[in-house]
Amino acid sequence: MIGKLKGTIDHSEPDHVVVDVGGVGYVVHCSQQTLATLPPVGSEVVLFTDLLVREDLLQLNGFLTQNEREFFRRLLTVPGVGNKAAQSVIGTLGVTDSLRAISLENWQALRAAPMVGPKLAQRIVNELKNRIEDIVRADGQHSDSAQAVSGPGASTPRGSVAELRNFKAQPGVQSDAVSALVNLGYSAKDAASAVAAVARSDANMAAGEIIRDALKHLAESGA
Repeated sequence: MIGKLKGTIDHSEPDHVVVDVGGVGYVVHCSQQTLATLPPVGSEVVLFTDLLVREDLLQLNGFLTQNEREFFRRLLTVPGVGNKAAQSVIGTLGVTDSLRAISLENWQALRAAPMVGPKLAQRIVNELKNRIEDIVRADGQHSDSAQAVSGPGASTPRGSVAELRNFKAQPGVQSDAVSALVNLGYSAKDAASAVAAVARSDANMAAGEIIRDALKHLAESGA
């Protein structure tokens, strides 16, 4: 399994790039959003990858963050979701907005992605709405902390070091939930406030429940 590539963009096409790693060119298929974010040809790039293996196909898919790759893999577990549809969801909505839609059971939002009709959108919501904690790994790493791209397209994690220290002092389950939300790109302050708001009603909530309800809270508050 090829999990990550670090090399130079040798060539770019509408649906893929060729990454030169030590003289070997890897064809990496990416979403439109990822392709638009990548630096120009000749720049160094880091892409997290997933290898699709079929009887008649070997295809390497590339992602800017580990969260994108994990969400892609989860989407492929939904009956009827193929490689192109999964990339379309990620490329159109991104991980954060997709998980917001799923947590709110707003399947209509998923229809913005080409190749996703109403039945498939509803199936994605029904299959994944109770698995958000699995998708967002609360491992303390920001989704963008690996600096997946170098150059103009690179992004920076939100939340200061002081904020991160503050939420890590919270009880374990709540801290895991805040960490997961920060992984999605929310600031530590917004994430901690949302977790505190939803956990206040039930101190025994599991991390997955807190994450789901906190996403709803953040969406309703316009964060």
